[in-house]
Amino acid sequence: MTTTLKANKVFNSGLAFRIWNEPVQDDYLWDIKIFWAHMEYNGKDVVGKCDKKGFDNIDECLDDCIKYIDNFEFDKA
Repeated sequence: MTTTLKANKVFNSGLAFRIWNEPVQDDYLWDIKIFWAHMEYNGKDVVGKCDKKGFDNIDECLDDCIKYIDNFEFDKA
């Protein structure tokens, strides 16, 4: 699946996702990682989020979002 198709699946899922990048220190080296969080529609409360290690690229991040969507129980939300 292309990055575009992955992004379409995530952003058309009906869930509010926030995706961002930030510097992360591993031992003594710094690296930029990508993170995601499933937010309530008020934009303040976090429903679910990725591992605190983050992802090296957007494809890995979107794959994890899709895994989260596939396991999310929409009827209980």
